[in-house]
Amino acid sequence: MILDARATFDYREVFRIITRRRLLILLPAVITIAAAAAGVQLMQPMFSSSATLAQESSVGLTRAVAAAAAPRGRDRDRARLMLRRITSSNFLESVAVQIGLHEDAGLVAYARARAKSNPGHDENDLLLRRCVDILRGMINVRSEGGSIFRISAVSPDPWQAHRVAAAVAEQYLQTTRTIQLQMSGEAHTFALEQMAIYEEKVEEKRREIGAYEQRVALRPLSSSPVSATNISRVNTLIAAANADLEFARGRHEIIRSQVAEANLTAFVDLGLVTSPKFEALRETLLELERHLALTTVEYRDGEPPVLSAKTQIAVKSQQLLVEAEALVEAAFPSVVEEYRQLIVDYEYTKINVEATERRRLQLEEFLGKYASDLTSMPAEEFQMSRLREELDSAENLYQTWLDQANSTQIAKAVQAADVGNPVILLEAPQVPLSPYAPDRNKILALAIGMGIVLGLAAAVVAEYFDLTLKSPDQIEAALGVPILGTVPRMQATVLAEMDLARRRRVRLLVASGILVGLGLAASSYWYFILQKGLAG
Repeated sequence: MILDARATFDYREVFRIITRRRLLILLPAVITIAAAAAGVQLMQPMFSSSATLAQESSVGLTRAVAAAAAPRGRDRDRARLMLRRITSSNFLESVAVQIGLHEDAGLVAYARARAKSNPGHDENDLLLRRCVDILRGMINVRSEGGSIFRISAVSPDPWQAHRVAAAVAEQYLQTTRTIQLQMSGEAHTFALEQMAIYEEKVEEKRREIGAYEQRVALRPLSSSPVSATNISRVNTLIAAANADLEFARGRHEIIRSQVAEANLTAFVDLGLVTSPKFEALRETLLELERHLALTTVEYRDGEPPVLSAKTQIAVKSQQLLVEAEALVEAAFPSVVEEYRQLIVDYEYTKINVEATERRRLQLEEFLGKYASDLTSMPAEEFQMSRLREELDSAENLYQTWLDQANSTQIAKAVQAADVGNPVILLEAPQVPLSPYAPDRNKILALAIGMGIVLGLAAAVVAEYFDLTLKSPDQIEAALGVPILGTVPRMQATVLAEMDLARRRRVRLLVASGILVGLGLAASSYWYFILQKGLAG
């Protein structure tokens, strides 16, 4: 026994047990190592090829500084968005055609057999679906920090892994450049249309000012359209603007809480819902709110100028909403429609709060100017001030759209020259020379450790269930009486006990083999699941 009556550890007894059970300890270890070595030889080697891409920024940063400055959560979100874009069906179909995967004889036969067993399905469509599924299992994207991303392709064929990685990187660069060119072209066209509209308005306001100056002599004019006849209405307008602002803020808070409940805060904080067209529409809407404040002071509700101003705001608001929906759909294609609408409502209500705040501030500014200029400015200057403010507003909007048209034209020319792509290839994929999986050393080390553990466990179990007494000391300890003498065993008894011991060893070996088999099955299942996860 290992522990005697005084509960002390007997190292000699441990050594005797290990010596006695040496076969039971060595057998699982040998079987496990042999099975692992055979499994390693049978496992299919996997090769990995990767390309490194980077998103250019306005200020060049080293990789270490960029990795330290950029938030990790945003990099992971960008990597997930890039992976969703790369693993989309249209993207992978183009990659499959580019590398000739759709011409593989095995895949063509598979698609033909599926088309026969599923009448009504197009063979080419089934073939491309199969190609897309294969490519999705081969491609992975991970963030390296600092807007640097690595696209990896895994395959049993090193040349196929290289072709897939190169094709995915090239296709991603081309589609990114095409999207940028398209967005720049649309923004430039829209800016030209708006510039023409406000150029005409500038000329119209200049003609109105010229006609008014012919009727009224040049006199010091007040910069505020507020007068004694409309000051009460201005106070009412300010109160209404405050009420509208509280309502807009309350609505925005409700939408923000719904965004938080839907776990969309990270998507909103990415800042992807923006474009030159979107920002220009936003600035136009804010300027139109200032113009509405001026118009409602000068005219009453229901009059044509007020209705025209409100109509312009409604039109720009609708254009802004449509642009926001398009940007959200392009930025988050995999998000469900309900969540995309929440993101659109969040951005739209935020701009609505800004626009309402701009109108209220403009009304308060008019009232403040009137209070300061009440005793110094004649009433005839109100109309001239209004016309000049309208002219300034139209000129500002015209200049805004002119700058936007120039900037988009420059951006389009730069991108067309292939020097303005926001994504660049830092490192091209190489043909892998050696497989990255399976890791033979790791598997063999795991098998050795598992075999030794199983052997020791089997020895402990066998020793625990072995109730025979092996020495006179164990007999005295078990019976509590001294031994007077010992009688040698007879030959027949010795043979019988040896046969009994042999049968016990056979049973233990069978049980150990079963345990080793289960252990190997579990480890093999775990390893292949891990390999599949790494490959995906």
